[in-house]
Amino acid sequence: YENIGIIRIENIPNPPLQRIRHSLRGKAKIKVAKNSLMRLALEKAPSNNDEMIQLQEYIKGSCAFIFIKDNPFKVANFLIKNRVPTSAKEGQIAPNEIFIPPQDTGFSPGAIIRVLQSIGLKTQIKGGSVKIVEGAIVCKAGEKVSRKVVNVLNRLGVEPFRVGLSINVLYTEGSVIKLSPSKIDFEKQLKLLAKANQNALALALETSYPIKENITSLIAKAVRQVSALAEMEGLFSKDLYSPKQKASKVLTEMKRADTLTKQIEIFIRTITSSHNPWMIMEFASFFVKDKERREKIISAFKDYLVNNELESTIRWRAAWMLGELEAKSCIQELAKVMNESDNDWELQQAVIWAIGRIKTEDEKIIQTVGNILNDNKVDPRVRSTAASTLGEIADFLIEGVY
Repeated sequence: YENIGIIRIENIPNPPLQRIRHSLRGKAKIKVAKNSLMRLALEKAPSNNDEMIQLQEYIKGSCAFIFIKDNPFKVANFLIKNRVPTSAKEGQIAPNEIFIPPQDTGFSPGAIIRVLQSIGLKTQIKGGSVKIVEGAIVCKAGEKVSRKVVNVLNRLGVEPFRVGLSINVLYTEGSVIKLSPSKIDFEKQLKLLAKANQNALALALETSYPIKENITSLIAKAVRQVSALAEMEGLFSKDLYSPKQKASKVLTEMKRADTLTKQIEIFIRTITSSHNPWMIMEFASFFVKDKERREKIISAFKDYLVNNELESTIRWRAAWMLGELEAKSCIQELAKVMNESDNDWELQQAVIWAIGRIKTEDEKIIQTVGNILNDNKVDPRVRSTAASTLGEIADFLIEGVY
């Protein structure tokens, strides 16, 4: 057994203890022994160490070893949740109030009536049987249980208290852990871990600390920074400048087109054959020059985005364009595509990025982006973009407050 715990067994009668032992079959084993033998066992254990020896400090009073195969914290929680009923003893301090509900006792009329009435129970004879007609609290929590109450409880077969075992201290994975007797809230702990993971991922992105989940985004960020620096310093690089030059060439061709429809056709033809980020930025500035042009192009890109029959390449580039144009009127369409594009990481990433550019205040959409960030099954590139989007939205909302 890799996990050893010490449990208190004071005030636990043997029958309940046996029931608890039975419920632990396959999970753990309880061994009761004299305290001196328990300390000796720890000293003589072949695998003992300084940490294991610390368990001796907790061997006091009535206690026992519990050897655990399963997850020790699950077993600790199982013991707390699965307490067993036990009868009351005369003079015992009641851990909780004792309430006897209305019921048919099944007893024939006789001395039992006086016994029941002696502890404040109202009775009635009906159908040849004594009935308790009104429920009553016969002992309050913290009071001593009287002989009369114990007598009635035993006659009625009532076990008013629940007893169980709790692990006071645990030796697991080379460490000694003192446990709280209260219930362990695993769901709460999982939420705290998820929150910590989310914060760690955001911090890694902010500080450019490379990890598996963000390395793609960090490389893309580095390329953008190098490109910007090269342009600022007037350095020539074929690899860096050829995309921009190509974008300018296509823009010249678009300007020569005499209708918006032809311009859009040139744009679509270009973006479907290019992964060029300059295309997105340059075309966005081209189409945003006047309100009429902007509204028409937003409408066209929205149609491309929601059209499931189009190639994914066109759809995700349309999403990028809507983001660059900060098309707030398309936020619901973007949200819908985000929810439906689980199997297309490029499309989902582009849509989430666009939502960040638009800086929506829709709580439902923000929650969905947060769920994507916390979902370990989602592509890391999408989760990284989700983290950046939430950061942009948070900054925007904070600026709005102040």
